[in-house]
Amino acid sequence: MKSLSMTKAKAVAQTIVFKHNQNDLKEIKELCLRNGATNHSYVWSDRLSEKDRYFEYTNPDGSIYTLEYADKNPEEVYGVELKKEENNISDGCISCKWLKMRMVLVNPDGQVLPCCYIANNYYQFGAQVFNGQTMLDYKKEEKDNNIFHKPLEDILAESNWFNDTLPESWDSKEPVRQCVRYCSNKGESFNKLQRLSEK
Repeated sequence: MKSLSMTKAKAVAQTIVFKHNQNDLKEIKELCLRNGATNHSYVWSDRLSEKDRYFEYTNPDGSIYTLEYADKNPEEVYGVELKKEENNISDGCISCKWLKMRMVLVNPDGQVLPCCYIANNYYQFGAQVFNGQTMLDYKKEEKDNNIFHKPLEDILAESNWFNDTLPESWDSKEPVRQCVRYCSNKGESFNKLQRLSEK
């Protein structure tokens, strides 16, 4: 982040709130700003369902790590107002929030993905975890969607997957599960990410 801030790029930091960091948010923000971030925001995540308030995954060394949902209210911990983003989505329709914001996710390995919702599952479980053909098609074109093999501008302008396959899947019988869950009112968890802005 410090190196990025020395260029013409604008470094913006965002912290997803879970139980393990909910009491350290002010310190996290100060650390980000001190190291070159021009802005910092908190994101209150309810990616975990109401029934499953935590999940476990295995680290490369074999140890088990548990990620738990934050158990304190935003105002209780850091004195901010919760602002829910409203999406005008017709019944059953997918409306991509990241596309509306003209954003994509670029992973440290150079891989370009449409959003963090898809990226999280893609890196944790692989393309096979997704229902339907859409993400399997992405896997086939993985190298063509990587900034270490192709400039980002060319990927976004020329990628068949970004420009045709993914958008067309939203109206198909087998849309990507994450698109339904996070950008449609058919998902059991609508509006999963709720931004927190300071008073």
